Amino acid sequence: MLDPAVAAVLDSHARLASACGRPPGARAASSRTLTRRQAAILAHLDRGTALPIGDLARRLRVSAATASLAVDRLVRLRCVRRSRDASDRRRVLLKLTALGANLRAAFSDLDPARVRSLLDRIPPADRANTVSACQLLARVAATLVRSGSRGAEG
Repeated sequence: MLDPAVAAVLDSHARLASACGRPPGARAASSRTLTRRQAAILAHLDRGTALPIGDLARRLRVSAATASLAVDRLVRLRCVRRSRDASDRRRVLLKLTALGANLRAAFSDLDPARVRSLLDRIPPADRANTVSACQLLARVAATLVRSGSRGAEG
């Protein structure tokens, strides 16, 4: 029998995807700008917190050199900003730019306008808690990816 909390998350995800999913072909214009792989890289980056390229490589399950090559075009497109860690100049840090965030949204499986409409229907106090819960799930998901764990068996 499925754990009730797991069942609730699965059910919630399915309903969210159904209500806010993009119609087929909605990403056609943005697909000329980025490849799926580049969009996946943007999905791992943040505007506020820099991510070391080594961590990105682990998340993508590739070498740091391969990740660096993949990031090169995103830097040229001004979607990603690359910098050196002030405390360790050998470490390369990556941050998402405003343009990168917009392109990431364009590649999302969820339609931002539908998500906005959904959030607008939630009372403000509950909306803040809802967004925080989603962010918490995403942060914990990133730790699963970093550790290589795929769930209870990992």
